[in-house]
Amino acid sequence: MNSLAREALANPVNGCLDKEYKYRHINSLLEAKTNDLLRSAGKILAQEAQSIDECSYIQPNQSPKCYSPMTEKSDFLERNPEHNCEVENGISSPVDEHKHNHEPYSDKDEINDRNVLPEPAEGLGLKAQNRYLKAKVRVLLEENQKLNSQITHQNGEIVRMKSRMQELEEERNRLHRVTFAHSSQLEKMKKSLGETRVHCNELETEKTNYKKDYDSLKRNSDQQVFEIKSLTTRLNRAIEESDRYKAELDKVRSSTRESVGSMRHNMDNLMAENKRLEKQKSELISTFKKQMKLIDILRRQKMLIEASKCLQITEDEFLKALDW
Repeated sequence: MNSLAREALANPVNGCLDKEYKYRHINSLLEAKTNDLLRSAGKILAQEAQSIDECSYIQPNQSPKCYSPMTEKSDFLERNPEHNCEVENGISSPVDEHKHNHEPYSDKDEINDRNVLPEPAEGLGLKAQNRYLKAKVRVLLEENQKLNSQITHQNGEIVRMKSRMQELEEERNRLHRVTFAHSSQLEKMKKSLGETRVHCNELETEKTNYKKDYDSLKRNSDQQVFEIKSLTTRLNRAIEESDRYKAELDKVRSSTRESVGSMRHNMDNLMAENKRLEKQKSELISTFKKQMKLIDILRRQKMLIEASKCLQITEDEFLKALDW
């Protein structure tokens, strides 16, 4: 019973603990992904800011090696003078637009424009410098367009990352709520587990008491069984002795019946003999009485004879005396 109760209590608690560990692991993964996305977004913004700063603020004393696309373009123009007309015709409209959209350069801007030219291009003529600057402007516009497209793409990525971060934040909040609910449920389960443990301890105590009672009852029952066995043995012996005594009693009764029969027969014989003797006695007594009477009569007759002799009585008188 105790093992069943422990199993029934351990299964829901282990399930809750597994769910809690699972949700905590998912929460930690989401937090790690959020931190990675934040770091990547920060890196992207830093790269964009750095690229914008590099495009907007070009130091005048930098060597042409720092602007490899422009220097390559200028070297190509210097090596191919026949291509200058094509470049000039191709970028004339942007330059014109740039001139129409901006005010005339001041002296300071002219000094900066001179400083923009590399040292090998400073010895060129005005037209060559103009062609070089137009090519440089075209390269810069292409690079600016590329950077704008990159910025647009990065802004889209940032918006997507922000939406993803918002979704992850909502998911994290949801998981936090779920974790909190599971934590409260876990606390309830822990509380119920504590109560169940107390109940299990009480059941263990009752089980121990019941086991002690069972052991004492078992000892008593074993003792009673031993006593019953001894009593059964004694009873069997008593039954055997009783059967033996019954056999002996039957023998005694049969012998007693025989002896009683013989005694009765003897008694009957004795009674018959006694009756016969009584009859003989009575006959002898009657005979004796008759003899005594006869003797008395004879004595009287003798006396009468003697008297008659004495008195000389007659025969008739003698007969009368006899009848008397």
